[in-house]
Amino acid sequence: MKKSVFLIVISFFLTGCPEEIRNDRYYILENNSNHELVLKFYFQGSLLEYLTTALSENENYSGQISYQNEDVFSFPSNAFKADSIVIDFDNLKRGTYAIDFLNASFSEPLNRNVFRHENFEHIGNDNFLFSITEEDYNRAEDIN
Repeated sequence: MKKSVFLIVISFFLTGCPEEIRNDRYYILENNSNHELVLKFYFQGSLLEYLTTALSENENYSGQISYQNEDVFSFPSNAFKADSIVIDFDNLKRGTYAIDFLNASFSEPLNRNVFRHENFEHIGNDNFLFSITEEDYNRAEDIN
């Protein structure tokens, strides 16, 4: 009996434990509008000032998620550490995008919400791109 236990323990160490594979996923917001942008990230109504970012045309901002194997919780809101993003265009117009975790819903327009993984273009490896366009500017509300 002791021999069997010893052989099992030895074989366990020789084969090793299954290795967790760590991956990094990047969600990229790219300014392809003709305007200067300011991205403001919020979580539960509080501005995350350290994440506030200005983007000139063709600049981008990237959020990163580290996950192991096929972690189902690797999606944009985790990468941006936020539940809403406000985009100010030239300090004249504002677009707001949000996710409601409790109701599993997104703000309108759904096809342009930056928290929906489906709205990002897979650009290779674990990189996903959301292009902020002139149409987003036109859809944004005037800042009073």
